[in-house]
Amino acid sequence: MVFRPRTYATCPSRAIAGAELAGSYNEADYARLWQSDPIPNGPFAVRADLEPELKAEVTEILRTLDLSSMPERDMRFLGRKNSHRLAAVDDQSYDGIRDVVSVLHLDLSKMRE
Repeated sequence: MVFRPRTYATCPSRAIAGAELAGSYNEADYARLWQSDPIPNGPFAVRADLEPELKAEVTEILRTLDLSSMPERDMRFLGRKNSHRLAAVDDQSYDGIRDVVSVLHLDLSKMRE
């Protein structure tokens, strides 16, 4: 969560990276009030009805994919500035998001996509 004079906002790392690339973000204009635990990017999913061997192969390919050859600009935009690999996540990896939704009493069924 960041605070800018007369403005309240949350800025996920991808939004900050995009604003930096556009030249419209200056860290000195903001004060960090709180920082969450790392939030995983959107997950890659594999269909449950695929053959187990194929699921294992796709999972291994994604797990070992080396992103280090991607341009730094793209890595920052993906929110992966200092990491060159995808990370395995499970349902619990998203508990931090659930906690924020709960604390803020958000009704996700009333939110637009």
